[in-house]
Amino acid sequence: MGLVVLGLGWSAATISGSTLLAESVERQQRVIVQGVSDTLMGAAGALGGGFSGLVLGWVATRV
Repeated sequence: MGLVVLGLGWSAATISGSTLLAESVERQQRVIVQGVSDTLMGAAGALGGGFSGLVLGWVATRV
């Protein structure tokens, strides 16, 4: 149940952030800004996943 609520909150925050971002820039720049934002969010997720594996592996070898 907790993961469902977490997922709903994550989705609401992502949609709200995208809407605020789109409304804060000029109409001609919306597609570019949204694309850059989505790319950075995806890259942060990929890097976070990769680094978390490295950190867990490092911690496991130090125990």
